[in-house]
Amino acid sequence: AFTITGTSGTLTRTVGASLDLLSGAEPQRCVELSVFPEDKAIPLQAVADLWRCADLDDCEDLARRLDELALIELDLSQGTVRVHDTLRAYMAERLGDASAVHAGLLDAWGDPHALPYAYAWRSFAYHMRCAGRDDQMEALLLDPRWLSAKLAATDVYALIADCEDVNAIRVLATVRDALRLSAPALVIDPSQWRAQLHARLLGVPGPE
Repeated sequence: AFTITGTSGTLTRTVGASLDLLSGAEPQRCVELSVFPEDKAIPLQAVADLWRCADLDDCEDLARRLDELALIELDLSQGTVRVHDTLRAYMAERLGDASAVHAGLLDAWGDPHALPYAYAWRSFAYHMRCAGRDDQMEALLLDPRWLSAKLAATDVYALIADCEDVNAIRVLATVRDALRLSAPALVIDPSQWRAQLHARLLGVPGPE
């Protein structure tokens, strides 16, 4: 297995040699994994969406190969992959247009009001920001239908984090603060979010 020790030159030679053992589109697919957040176990389904694999088995086959080359850590029991932070940084430098790769993943997920699985809901704002879609993300955070779906799929703290991740306009900071104050109630009953926000935002001026 590859271990992260030694100089950056050693890293470049070692990882470069591993990438050279790949063929066709495989090296590009490998470096595309750098778009996922640091220190996260990424579901294979999300990797399959990133790579546009119609068959999850095809995604798993390539993930096994990358794991054998010590480019990623594959956990089949959990159905996840991890990329070591140092390797991730190396791959990111060789990715090219990262925003386009993030955008491709978002497009694979389709309707933002009906995202396909938990990872998509939890990381959606991160990928939107990295794709340069801050304006669209801000609009979703002011969309009652999206707020309701996000809370149903995750929790209030994930929603608060989304408000912090975008380049927040003042109204989003106000919504974030209202969510923080409402968090104890929404942990118990997320369906109360409308009543909670209505009570806390009723006196706030502004068309939003």
